[in-house]
Amino acid sequence: MGHSLKYIIPFKTLLNNSVEVHFLLRDYKGSPVELVGSGEPLTLSFDDEDFLYTPIRTSSCKISIIGNDYLQELFSIDYTQWKINIYRNKSLVWTGYIKPEIYTQDYTSDKFELNIEAVSALSVLENMEYTPLKDEANFITIWELLKSLINQSGGDWNSVYIPEVYGRDRAKVSSENVFELLELSEVNFFDEEDQAMNYLEVLEELCKILNWTVTDWNGDLFFCDIDHKGTYRKYNNSLSSYTTLTPTEANVQALTFRGGNQTLDRLGGYTKASVIVNNYATGELFPNEDISKLKSIGALDKSIQKFVTRRVHKKPEQYKAYHYSLEGTPISDEAFYKMTPEQRDNLLGATVTQVCDYKRKKEDGQWVPEITNYRYDNVIYMVEHWYELKNNRNYSKFIPQWLPLLQIETKDNILYTSGALVLNFSVCGVNQQRMMIDKIYTTYHTIWATLQIGSKWWNGQVWQTTETRFPIPIDLQDKTYVSSYANVKTNKKLGEEPEGVDGYIIPLNTELRGKATFTILAGMEASRPGGKDHGTPSGFYLKGLSLKYHATNKTERENLESGDRVYENEVNQELINELDEIKVKISTYNNDGLTHSKLLLDGKLLEDNLYCRVTDGEVRLEELLIRRIRGQYSTSKIKLTQQLKYSPILPNTLLTDRFMPGMKFSITGGEIDFFNEQMQLNMIDNNG
Repeated sequence: MGHSLKYIIPFKTLLNNSVEVHFLLRDYKGSPVELVGSGEPLTLSFDDEDFLYTPIRTSSCKISIIGNDYLQELFSIDYTQWKINIYRNKSLVWTGYIKPEIYTQDYTSDKFELNIEAVSALSVLENMEYTPLKDEANFITIWELLKSLINQSGGDWNSVYIPEVYGRDRAKVSSENVFELLELSEVNFFDEEDQAMNYLEVLEELCKILNWTVTDWNGDLFFCDIDHKGTYRKYNNSLSSYTTLTPTEANVQALTFRGGNQTLDRLGGYTKASVIVNNYATGELFPNEDISKLKSIGALDKSIQKFVTRRVHKKPEQYKAYHYSLEGTPISDEAFYKMTPEQRDNLLGATVTQVCDYKRKKEDGQWVPEITNYRYDNVIYMVEHWYELKNNRNYSKFIPQWLPLLQIETKDNILYTSGALVLNFSVCGVNQQRMMIDKIYTTYHTIWATLQIGSKWWNGQVWQTTETRFPIPIDLQDKTYVSSYANVKTNKKLGEEPEGVDGYIIPLNTELRGKATFTILAGMEASRPGGKDHGTPSGFYLKGLSLKYHATNKTERENLESGDRVYENEVNQELINELDEIKVKISTYNNDGLTHSKLLLDGKLLEDNLYCRVTDGEVRLEELLIRRIRGQYSTSKIKLTQQLKYSPILPNTLLTDRFMPGMKFSITGGEIDFFNEQMQLNMIDNNG
């Protein structure tokens, strides 16, 4: 239902301007009630961080009310229950929410002054975990991300200001919206454990890579580029339409002083600045299905004299195992899990399993295990052939060839542009009694599979746009009989990339985009009716399934081995203050391998080809931040703190002071006292 107005605090300022504080309650149905404010009912405070390139500056407010115990209803139970909108002469000047359970009251009398704290709608994003725009993490445009961030905050901002700084080239900065073309992967907003960042962290990372500061000011959401003196786009709250404007300058003497707190501070410059890029490199693509930790759905033992096989069936969480009746009819997971282990063992298809093969010996006429503890292998148990001998007749059943046995889908949508995928696993044949013993005859010289990434399939040689399968050779070492497991046979030749890696190599020699889906198929041929039945296996165990990305470019490989990329530059050797390292999660491509953190422009990896008006040339964004810092901080800075008469100026307004000739200052925080018509501004010289 949204928020509806329940309480209003109206008051007049010392200069007879009208101010109203609106309390809007979520899902409220009713008429608004007027409350009484204290002598100084309202103060706004803005974050004061001296560093010009601080990515986020939020705000808060304190509201003082005179009333009775019924005002305790205003104590919020969550961050979005009570919305606060503040109006000055009917114009919105602030939007936010009451901070949960933060209040102060006098309880010695019936009437008391209640002090409530509220935080800006921008700040509330800190309490919300990022959720993909669709059902799963995908590639999205920066524009879609901005809309999502604004929508999640619930702020009622008048306008959203965005600087016209970046574009595909100089001519297109004003004629198109480059943020509708710049993309990034939402996977970047989740860690290796799938723990999501909060929305404010996402916004912070976006502002860091664009070298912007976002703040809420005078009822607007403002993305400020501290070095940009040109035009801004003034969008409506939904970012559906805009007008353009150019920042102005204002003189503090013309604004007039209102208070005696006027100070000057000298801030130190920096010796060195460093930007560290968290590449979030991708290695293993398949999800980590730890079979040993999966839920057990039953166990059984199979024995022939001294040989015993124990299988513990498991319920997979991330693998898709297919099950079939002896007639080849698919069986649902639900029906499969309800069966007994013996019933499942007499089906065709795949079962996620822990298996332990061991021997036993006879002691006093009894079979006694030669082991004292089970030593399990984590495997996928594939059964393609069911065999039974009755009345000297052979009854065999087979899965129809090319039906799926096992399917694994990567969880992330990725852009693949270079390098290679390396597929590895090992297999061992299982005999007609569903047992693996010392030496088993096997026909599994080849495992058949499909691999799809996005809209393309691997055919064993190249990527194609129509569905196909491909063979994976197994290294049997030229022997008919093998002991235990045999590995995938490498298809790499001496001297080929990726160096030092064996397995089935799949080159990424064309651009691919999307999830990878790998499916193992029923492919047994030699043992079908009409073939040789003696010694034919019923299927195989598969373990160690892995699909990894490897760089084939030497520079890329070295970059991956070195870890995070570091950009650094000397700012001024004579200064002694080193800037804290700036860590970024969103970045541009620089031979960093397969990563989630890179921006795309027109579907291609962004490198140093984004035009920037600040430099009037193409830039690499991480390096641009270093250059900006060097331009601003090669000398020490001057900070002014001045108390002025309240004026609804924009946060990108450059301020001048006749006592500081030739200098211009940017607003970096402060405080607004609406009743006293006073704004205290913190300003740092901006002469970069």
